Amino acid sequence: LPRYEGDFVELTLHLTAPLTVGETQSLHEANEGLVSLRVTVQGSETVAVAERKNLDTRELFAEFYRTRLGEEPPAALEREFLSLFEEEE
Repeated sequence: LPRYEGDFVELTLHLTAPLTVGETQSLHEANEGLVSLRVTVQGSETVAVAERKNLDTRELFAEFYRTRLGEEPPAALEREFLSLFEEEE
């Protein structure tokens, strides 16, 4: 990426495992012109994505949290997140 400093970059990576948050941040820090980062993970199953459409907001949040941090979300954080979706009266 330093080779393209000052240019707008669209980067596509074909990987065997997803990028971590830190790896993604490092790529964006390496070139401020990185406008699109696409990651294709070999062996990833599209079935899991299709099954997510039946999950409610709480379940989606919990799955996202587990995927990113490897543990269950704290109850207080989950409540705060869900409060964002409550309708105001």
